[in-house]
Amino acid sequence: MANLKASFIRFFCLDQKFLVWNIVNRNLKLRFRRSFLGYLWTLLVPLSTAAIYYFLFKVIFRVHLPDFAAFITTGILVWTFYSGTIKEGMGSVISGFSILLQVNVPLNIFPLTTALTNLLTFIFSTPVIAAICIVSGITLKLSAIMLFPYIFLLLIQSYCISYILSVAVIYVRDLQQVLGPVLQIWMYGTPILYQMNQIPERHKWLLFANPIGKIFSGIHNSVLRHSWPTMVEIVAPVAWTVVIVLISFYFHTKISKVAVERI
Repeated sequence: MANLKASFIRFFCLDQKFLVWNIVNRNLKLRFRRSFLGYLWTLLVPLSTAAIYYFLFKVIFRVHLPDFAAFITTGILVWTFYSGTIKEGMGSVISGFSILLQVNVPLNIFPLTTALTNLLTFIFSTPVIAAICIVSGITLKLSAIMLFPYIFLLLIQSYCISYILSVAVIYVRDLQQVLGPVLQIWMYGTPILYQMNQIPERHKWLLFANPIGKIFSGIHNSVLRHSWPTMVEIVAPVAWTVVIVLISFYFHTKISKVAVERI
């Protein structure tokens, strides 16, 4: 039991907090270095994407949803954090190989610090979500605080998935080309651009097969609908997160030690 606990501590780099923070700090500085707009660039892409979807669904297809601007902006910003962490984390080990040659650090520190960097960037965007909600006539209530537990689950999931992919791509480089289309399909299979009640009853089981399906519906309900999550909206994403952690932890113990030799 003690060995298992120590392994999980190493898996989440809890024994190297100082190094983790320094890499995250470096990542943030590199991301905004020599940039005139700095942090605003991280909002420009998701907000412009949300604006395009808003025009398409609200103006062209005339979706009848009074708070659609807040609905779609919240979904796109959260999805950008999740998918961006997976995409960037996938290449983090290969791009951090120069550090591996100089310092004896675990492979998983790279996708972990990528996830934490994107988490901080997302936290900076939460005032934008609040502002758009207020402009849309939505009064934020206490239930909106559930956004942060859901984001925590997305953080853990995206770290574990990106860690598996960051090692797998060492062996199969073509995965970098495959990930983009997979994430695109995944986005449309998640209630980000549409509500749960728009899904036919016979297909709603797919939300349970989607690790983040209930997370996004829970975020929309708690932030925009002022409703606390149901038991299903809590148990389903937590169960999926535990499964993903266990898979990635097993992957970590079996493969990561020999992966460095293949880079």
